[in-house]
Amino acid sequence: MRSSRYKALSAVGACVAVSLGMAAASAGPIEWDGNGHFYELVTSPKTWFQAKLDAEARTFLGVQGHLLTVNSQGEQDFINETFGPALREAYTGGFLGAQGWEWVTGEPFSYTNWAPYEPTGDGPVIDFHGKNNLGTWNDIPSHLQLNYFVEYDVLTEATIPDSFRIIRGIRLFGGLPDLFESDDRRLCVQTDVFAPSPQAPVQVEVVGTSPTETPTEFRFLFEGHAIRKFIAQRILLFNYVTQIYEELDLRFASTADEVVEIVPGGDLGRFVEPGTRQVKALMTWRAAGLSFFTGWHVCIDQTIWRISE
Repeated sequence: MRSSRYKALSAVGACVAVSLGMAAASAGPIEWDGNGHFYELVTSPKTWFQAKLDAEARTFLGVQGHLLTVNSQGEQDFINETFGPALREAYTGGFLGAQGWEWVTGEPFSYTNWAPYEPTGDGPVIDFHGKNNLGTWNDIPSHLQLNYFVEYDVLTEATIPDSFRIIRGIRLFGGLPDLFESDDRRLCVQTDVFAPSPQAPVQVEVVGTSPTETPTEFRFLFEGHAIRKFIAQRILLFNYVTQIYEELDLRFASTADEVVEIVPGGDLGRFVEPGTRQVKALMTWRAAGLSFFTGWHVCIDQTIWRISE
């Protein structure tokens, strides 16, 4: 199995199925090895309730975000070391509920890192103190406009392609490593057909190895774009039961990098070959109208699977 734990990935672009586009400024999610979760500091000040809504509207690698929860000294140390002084006066997901301090996720509020003499009753939510020791907590009013942390509880590793194959089209540049991460390093393929054809003139297949033959979670993430409008984009997964590709997404390709997440239903094992645990995905592009005669190309920034038992 080839897999990758991403230390820092920038979520680029908007997705119709699941949007990874970040409207507010952030450095991009960063992983902590201690739990596999990803964290980002959003530097677009909001009130605590606005920040909570924005965090929950965000997704990364198919996982919904939430305001940061800190459950151990190790996690606190990671936040301190990763974000440094920038974390000061940034909201977390801690709030004062009817039974005392709580986390937005409902996790037990067992670990604490209050600054000296805190909480003082200044407010019903928690941020990182602006003056005391780095990373210590402070209770403050919720109406203040502050930066905030978003956490993504990603629990499965990313399975990257073992190989790729250009079935139709001409490679302009890029190769296999350019498909592993969302890093603006791309595999770009140009059409070599300039007339109507029953087959899509650009077709790229990627092949990987699943960590299991019996997945309970199976997602395929694609990020890429076409050089011009009105290029029909199809994403298909190979069904090893029927021995044919199964179409799971059809749309016009974006002209800027767009992330599309495929989350099939039913028996997920049909997408994993018994014995070898091979998985395959096919992306095709076909232009409409006069685009057939003008030439165009597509670029792929990332193709990964997220598969778990």
